[in-house]
Amino acid sequence: MTQQLLLHLAWLNSALERKARLYDRLASGQHGDEDELYNVYFVRKGTLDDEGPEKGPYAHRDTESHGAIDSMTSADLEMEQHKRKREEDEWDELEQTKRQEARRDDKT
Repeated sequence: MTQQLLLHLAWLNSALERKARLYDRLASGQHGDEDELYNVYFVRKGTLDDEGPEKGPYAHRDTESHGAIDSMTSADLEMEQHKRKREEDEWDELEQTKRQEARRDDKT
């Protein structure tokens, strides 16, 4: 593997570990003053998964009141999708470079 690929993989692993720690902290309720920063309802997720999409205590809530959050979430989602696409393109480019180097090594 090339040094650049190894560094990229290390960065990805580090990011995943940070996300996992944050998720665990939020899921356990250990988020402190940060509770307004994250738009995740862990209780709701469990209830909806257990009872189905039309049931649960949040099924009757009016979603229009969350319009600003929804638009912000959409922008965040779009940015995340763009980031993932860019990372996939970078990964594909690294893989292509790796294959080209392997072919060059085979010819020599």
